[in-house]
Amino acid sequence: MQLEGQGNFRARLRFLLLAALFFQIIAQAYDGLKHSTSVNSILFMNIGLSDGAANFLEQVLLFILIASFPAYIIGKKKIFLWYMSLWSLALPVSTFFLHSNFGYQFALFSQFARVALPLSLLLLDNLKGRDDWALILRIGIAATFFGHGLEALSLHPKFLDFLMDFSEVYLGFELLQNHAYTILYVIGVIDLAVALLALVTRFNMIFLYMALWGLITAICRITYFEGSGIMPFMVRSAHWVIPLVLFLYFRNKLIDGTQVGPSLKENYYDQKKCLN
Repeated sequence: MQLEGQGNFRARLRFLLLAALFFQIIAQAYDGLKHSTSVNSILFMNIGLSDGAANFLEQVLLFILIASFPAYIIGKKKIFLWYMSLWSLALPVSTFFLHSNFGYQFALFSQFARVALPLSLLLLDNLKGRDDWALILRIGIAATFFGHGLEALSLHPKFLDFLMDFSEVYLGFELLQNHAYTILYVIGVIDLAVALLALVTRFNMIFLYMALWGLITAICRITYFEGSGIMPFMVRSAHWVIPLVLFLYFRNKLIDGTQVGPSLKENYYDQKKCLN
């Protein structure tokens, strides 16, 4: 009965991860088909394809992306999870090489939760009873908070706009720019600290905080951009679903009295023992 209960619990966690992946894929495909992506720019500017060829190839890749999710659900083929993960990796890597926007050097960190999401499902399917999938999620969400922390400390103009707009619209007063700078510095330091704690501690309330903050920052896209913010909200599903899943998973293990997932150091030594 206990094994059956654990199986049902893992199935519910898997459903949450799948739902987040679904919304992420829809948003990535929609944004790419409507506006094109940094991958398109790499194909045109760096590889040297014609504009028409770059657009065509990008659309083919995006339609494969759209088809990958139902193909995985129906056929259980792991190659589709790999494709979704590689596409999520290609976007920030292309941004980095293009130097195309503010904070481009932090793009891979900031978006790494989206890369980790399909990889975690790959491990969850393959490694029954092990915590490797949870470790991948921990690394992914920690990297995302680390990247956002660096962006906040760099006074990202987008973050400043979010803060000042929220203050004026929802709090009823105009936030001075120097005050917004101070708030961003505090947010940046907290994000960096939380990213570190997510990797080196077993305090699962850290993940609850990350889930709430990830949800708040995703909702900011809707409050700031209104209707056009739906897709930016959806593409950030991993930013709050991943820590929510980790919170539920580790909380369940504490209730059961079993050991909470390993830290990076412990995982390294476990793997070393296996090899020896």
